[in-house]
Amino acid sequence: NGAWANACLLTAKAIGAEFLEKRPRHNAHNFIALHYRAADDGLFRLTIVDVERDWPKFCRAIDREQLIDDPRFCEPVVRREHMSTLIGILDQRFAEEPRAHWLKRLEDFDVPHAISASYDDIAADAQMEAIGVYADYEHAEHGKLRPDHGPMRLDHAPARE
Repeated sequence: NGAWANACLLTAKAIGAEFLEKRPRHNAHNFIALHYRAADDGLFRLTIVDVERDWPKFCRAIDREQLIDDPRFCEPVVRREHMSTLIGILDQRFAEEPRAHWLKRLEDFDVPHAISASYDDIAADAQMEAIGVYADYEHAEHGKLRPDHGPMRLDHAPARE
């Protein structure tokens, strides 16, 4: 349920934390915490923590070196004033190539990022396969099925093969 998924934020709020207001994506507080859509509709997210250190290599990774010294983006305070413009530039750029291209570029330039996995991505994930999440099952009526083992194991219950 949502309370468990958001336990850290709920606890923080309960002890007095204050949060920034939610904004429309185009007017986000920062470009580093957004999902971006690639040309093949694949989603990924930037996870940059040290923006000042990573700004030049990020710009190189996306083949937009001119942004490094662009007066609208070269300093953090000024960049915030032009955030919606920067987000528009990035959206347009990321829409030019498939997700695999961007994941490789970001990896090659050591820019922190993460895949935003679809159900298809998760079902085909090598790590999920390696740790035995899925169980092949032959159903009499529906043929081969591949459900997950489920997150719970019960003591004294026979293991499902």
